[in-house]
Amino acid sequence: MISAFRNLPLYASREEILAAANSRRNLLITAPTGSGKSSFIPLLLKGEDTDKRIAVLQPRRLAALTLARYLAQKIGEPCGETIGYQFRFESSHGANTRILFETYGSFLQRLTRLNPLPHWILFDEFHERRKEMDLLMGYFLALQKINPEAPRIAVLSAELQKEVLEKYLGTPCLSLSVPAYPVQMIHQNPRLGEPLETQVIRALRTLSFNGYQKTTLVFLPGKREIFKTHNAVESALGNHYADYFDLYGGQSSSIQTELFQTSEKPRVIFCTNIAETSLTIPGVTGVIDSGLEKTSDYQTEKNREQLSLGRISLQNALQRTGRAGRTEPGLCVRLWSEEEEHLFPKNIIPEVLRTNITEWILKRAILAEKLKLKPEQIPLLTHPKTEIENKASEKLKTLKFLDENNRVTLLGMQTENLPVSDPDFSALLLTAPALSDLTLAAVARILETPEKETAKTALNLGETLPLFLENPSQSVPEVNRLYSRLLRYRQEKAPHLKSPDSLEETARILYQTFPLNLATIAKENYRLGNETLTLKLPEETRPETILTFRLIRTGNGAKSELKTSLYFPVPPQIFSNTETVRYELIWKNAGERYIGLEIRKNGELEISRKEILPGETSEAILETLKKETAAVWIARHNKEDLSHLWFDEENQTLFRKMKLAAALFPEYGFPAWTEEDLHLVTDDFMTGIFLLRDLSPARFRESLEEYFGKSMLPWLHKMFPENFTLQNGRKAKYQYFDDVVELSARLGDLIPYRGEHFIAEGKLKVRYDILAPNYRTVQKTWDLTGFWKNTYPEIRKELRGRYPKHPWPESV
Repeated sequence: MISAFRNLPLYASREEILAAANSRRNLLITAPTGSGKSSFIPLLLKGEDTDKRIAVLQPRRLAALTLARYLAQKIGEPCGETIGYQFRFESSHGANTRILFETYGSFLQRLTRLNPLPHWILFDEFHERRKEMDLLMGYFLALQKINPEAPRIAVLSAELQKEVLEKYLGTPCLSLSVPAYPVQMIHQNPRLGEPLETQVIRALRTLSFNGYQKTTLVFLPGKREIFKTHNAVESALGNHYADYFDLYGGQSSSIQTELFQTSEKPRVIFCTNIAETSLTIPGVTGVIDSGLEKTSDYQTEKNREQLSLGRISLQNALQRTGRAGRTEPGLCVRLWSEEEEHLFPKNIIPEVLRTNITEWILKRAILAEKLKLKPEQIPLLTHPKTEIENKASEKLKTLKFLDENNRVTLLGMQTENLPVSDPDFSALLLTAPALSDLTLAAVARILETPEKETAKTALNLGETLPLFLENPSQSVPEVNRLYSRLLRYRQEKAPHLKSPDSLEETARILYQTFPLNLATIAKENYRLGNETLTLKLPEETRPETILTFRLIRTGNGAKSELKTSLYFPVPPQIFSNTETVRYELIWKNAGERYIGLEIRKNGELEISRKEILPGETSEAILETLKKETAAVWIARHNKEDLSHLWFDEENQTLFRKMKLAAALFPEYGFPAWTEEDLHLVTDDFMTGIFLLRDLSPARFRESLEEYFGKSMLPWLHKMFPENFTLQNGRKAKYQYFDDVVELSARLGDLIPYRGEHFIAEGKLKVRYDILAPNYRTVQKTWDLTGFWKNTYPEIRKELRGRYPKHPWPESV
């Protein structure tokens, strides 16, 4: 069988590989892309031993499927005999299968039920650092310490962090160099504002001009970009240019099978990173790399996983380039500048550092229990961030899947027998009071959405699930398969939970499981937590509250949007027994005003908020809001100081008069004007005010006068007058400052006066503010007699020179 691989580049290294396998417990092998390691090494390690079993773990279903079929074909057998495959919902293997290609996720799910274990576990494409890879690797290293008969490990990849892995596995890396065809690289700088699809068209013309027009892989971030670029290229270049194909997860196997057939006509394959590793598409001479991918990132603070668009790592770029140059020279066009490449991350970030690891933590606890170890005793290549791990553990404790020592509970062990692996949905199946067909269909539809893509119009599960139940076979195959498994689980484990279909019951169960997924109407969109969820639904059918699933963030920076592809309407009656209502004011810059909001909550979770329109609500609610106005204005005033709006000069003078009255006439019992007094006046002044412009001086004066006592205002102005009538009939003005009262008059008008000046029944001494003819102060004094005698002669000299037309008597 080995001789069938003579044409593979790796065939020449077979003795070196076997020598390493015979002398070491585990293997660490790196070889260039396209060298044949994914298919040749499993067969080489099996050798002629008819009992030896090899598990070859792949990150993607398509790779497991195509590799199994390819290897079976090479040894002249149908797939499912010696060579087979296994992954969720699909398998082809039997009692005689010795090399089984399987996805990491599928292998991890059935590991605790797997007996006997394989002799070799091959971790292929390990550079991708899926979290299942890390957990399985740690488990088998722990098992090797306990059991000498434990499976041996072989780690395969084109790119590896050799030193780190050598120390972790305790074995040197076997680096295999094989001859390969050269692949030229061109960086095509994007033009300003140039769409991605236009960049791809330019790159295809570059490939054609340079004679690389056989099969071209165009790496794009997602299905939506694939469809858009495919249509643009086909429209620009025409059907005569090439045959066009799409390649992404969730496609029918017939389309994918066609891609692996040889073709004489040029082909352009628009693909995601599904084609980045372990797939050998014949005749690839050209690669166009967008440098983009969609990755799942976990937001710890929001307990939410979102799909985001971002740059690939240089490791990814190398893998994509390596798709060409396998059978002849190739050309790779990178749609970014050489300068920008320095900003790309060097290595792929391990999933345990950037994704939700709640399910992973539970699985680690289950595997540790199987080995009679503590979870932390399973050695990990990369440890999760403490914050993320603690949050995941707390969530599992809340679900009662872990105990206080992070050991798996009996309930947690029961999750192994469920047709789902997500902890939240596992808890739903194990604890829900009822499991109708509709509820099980909702679980299947949410978990088996083929692509985490947001459609232009999000899918309303409340409308589509009843249609699904009428004819499940017309749905996405994965959804129908999971739904069938869920029905079988209920029939075997919980037949008593079967209940009539009810949208209200399903909404209640989903809400109890995912309370943080509740979004409420906010203008034209929805509000999810503290974020705006872009979801515009027809106003006539728009529910007030929805449960959102499959979130995605599009765009970058200030232009980013949070969207959802699935939602379930939540009828308001499910909150009727536990609902609380409160009213809140929020600021609107546009109208410089506060508006009222009615906020409904179920416990601590907000279920709706809507603007209160004065003409459409009750007087009682308006009164409630009016009582809140003073608090929000005072809070804003403390932060920004709004006093300039109402504390004009007239009000400042009035306030100072009132303070003087309180100090000089305590027998009247006037307010002392402490901070508390001023707060009470301000509170009264601001109560019931919504518009900024209504915080006026006139309204504040009204509040001051009311608090002082309007009946005493004539007395106040008599004791603390505005003006003093002089002998010549002119009026001198009293000016009230915080620490003194002054009487301002021109020097000539004060000549008849001597001595001191008092007001307020002689209780308050007033200072003279003596003015020049231009009404500017020339002197201030408490005693005019002393001024005329001592100061006036000097001032007279100066004033006579400046104002010669005015009389300046020598003696007064």
